[in-house]
Amino acid sequence: MKIYKILLLGLVLVLFTGCGNIQPEPRVVTVTKEVKVYIPTKMKRPKIDCDFKGDGTVPIAKLIECISLQKRVIEATTVE
Repeated sequence: MKIYKILLLGLVLVLFTGCGNIQPEPRVVTVTKEVKVYIPTKMKRPKIDCDFKGDGTVPIAKLIECISLQKRVIEATTVE
């Protein structure tokens, strides 16, 4: 029981006083360097306006043309 009291007293002493009284010296920064930061921006994409009016197979041809135009826009704006 005596050892327990001594250990408890030592623990309380360390908790309240800390491990030491050494104050760290403040570090003064005198060297500065420039860092380039790249900000992502929204890419401009063209307005795709598809018109599927027509007779017979004309709407199908216009649909295929519109889909290929959309694919080209997606490939042009995709960042790898």
